[in-house]
Amino acid sequence: MIAVAVMSGMAYGQGSATWINETTGWLENPSDWSIGGGAIPDSSYVVNFAPVNKDIVVHSADDMTVWGINVGGENSSVLFGLGTDVKFHANYGISIGAVGNLFVSLTNGTMSAGQAMTVGSASKVPNSDTVVLEVYDGGTVTAPTVNIGDGGSGHRLVVSGEDSLLETASWISIGTAADNCVATVTNGGRVIGAQGIRLGVDGSQNRILVTGTNSLLRSAKTVYPTPALVIRGSHNEIRVEDGGVLHTDNLSDSGPNIGLFNGFVEIGNGAAGGTAGCNNRIIIGEGGIYSNRLRIALGVSGGTNNEIVVEDGGFLYSWSGYDQTIGSSGNYNRFLIKNGGEMLMAHGSISAGSGGTVGNVIRVEGEGSILTSEGTVAGTGIYIGSGSVSNRLEIVDGGKAYCRLFAFGAGNGSENRIWVTGTDS
Repeated sequence: MIAVAVMSGMAYGQGSATWINETTGWLENPSDWSIGGGAIPDSSYVVNFAPVNKDIVVHSADDMTVWGINVGGENSSVLFGLGTDVKFHANYGISIGAVGNLFVSLTNGTMSAGQAMTVGSASKVPNSDTVVLEVYDGGTVTAPTVNIGDGGSGHRLVVSGEDSLLETASWISIGTAADNCVATVTNGGRVIGAQGIRLGVDGSQNRILVTGTNSLLRSAKTVYPTPALVIRGSHNEIRVEDGGVLHTDNLSDSGPNIGLFNGFVEIGNGAAGGTAGCNNRIIIGEGGIYSNRLRIALGVSGGTNNEIVVEDGGFLYSWSGYDQTIGSSGNYNRFLIKNGGEMLMAHGSISAGSGGTVGNVIRVEGEGSILTSEGTVAGTGIYIGSGSVSNRLEIVDGGKAYCRLFAFGAGNGSENRIWVTGTDS
């Protein structure tokens, strides 16, 4: 192993070790760099990586603590090949940004930050383009917050493999101020935001894919009124399939009224105006599961044309004590169950249209497609057009809906419709 030490403000190497420029702090000629325990003796040092058109590997068999970690460079890759259970901690934060393309990978061990971790940081590394962070083979990344896409576009996060984990004590944001960012959770990897996950806050066409047995995207919230899972911007999407699981819950409550006062799911918030809050989707596809313990609000503050789709045998199970509202305060939003998809509500109600909204739809389509509301609390069931106009329940081509209570056009609702058509519907 090659050791790099820091003495009297100067870095030096042994043998063919890479030198660290004592003025800029950036590595020079980082073609093959390894650091061992005790190489960086205190938390006042910032480690910077800036490869250009090359790949570098960082090895360590011992724990390390530094002040900060910056990864930049151009058209390169940095692999942190930490030993099993080895911890590389930055007391301040971790920033990853680049001109051109940069791949940063972590295998085994844990990389952690005392403050924010940013992937695709325009503020730290100007003109940030595409940055990729990969966590695999049992690697772990932890931080108070993780931001994928603070600038630039097309940034990617991949968490792959059993025991591979990205976890925050607060928010995970994807596509905060960037477009076309993709987060993939696959092969049993896990991504957990203990205070929520944001997708496409000020960006568009960002995507999260959860696929593969035991792959998990979990978003939780303990403080109302901020949401546990929020999709804003436009044309952003979460897709869950092939054994993947999306789980939205509250970390502190339990029982059927969970989510009543703490946390909710918000899809399509149009408060920013323009195209904000439009055409966002959650899709639960073949083999996918969405387990929900919170209120779902689809189409908020004027958000339009947003949808939840449960299709091809996908399953949405909700045991929240609060209502699931299609068109909470927005128009032309849709909840679609098709091609054998199923939603089971153990508690609470589901409604299309609320408080004067227009054109929101619940549609159950195709053989084997089922919507069930089995809540036993008084007043729970399926509501269409409560205090609102031209909202619809459509049950077609063999789809089925079951409930203990059905309410149609309550609270001066008007021109709402129920459409049941097709054999066995």
